[in-house]
Amino acid sequence: MEEVRGSGVEMLYLADALMRVKDQGRVFYKFEPHWNRFGAYVGSQAVISYLSQHYPAMKGTLSRISDYELVSGPPVKNMSNSRNFGDQLGITLLESDPQPVPKSGWSTRMETKQSGGYKADVFTKEDRSLPTLVMFGDSFMAGMRKVMAENFRRAVFVNPWLTEARSPLPPAPRN
Repeated sequence: MEEVRGSGVEMLYLADALMRVKDQGRVFYKFEPHWNRFGAYVGSQAVISYLSQHYPAMKGTLSRISDYELVSGPPVKNMSNSRNFGDQLGITLLESDPQPVPKSGWSTRMETKQSGGYKADVFTKEDRSLPTLVMFGDSFMAGMRKVMAENFRRAVFVNPWLTEARSPLPPAPRN
């Protein structure tokens, strides 16, 4: 952050937002290095809060997604591409991963589009007062898509690491 300060590049540091909610639940997976669905939800809220300073129409959608509940589901295996530490040990590690859900429900429609070797998840909603978004991300973006999309009339998410020509990661070698 220090290196970028004064460069004209805006940066948003999400650690503070994640620290504020850690007493409400785990924000990172226990068995792999990504944030979980709750962490992604909180991180997304922080991004939208920041963006709403520039796009006032987003304040209403931020208020709506700020009222949520954590819905429990069955235990999950978080990553299946050698990032889950259990894969490296040759065992299956599962953990709970409650899903934050806005109390008023989700308002976007999603469809997957393909262009060449790339796939994009495209979310739309009928609200012309909101801006549009194109977001290029990595595996951390996966949990953010649905939450972020709630705040845009059209949101397109592309993970350039996932293409037909290149799988996410090769399986870990087993000895």
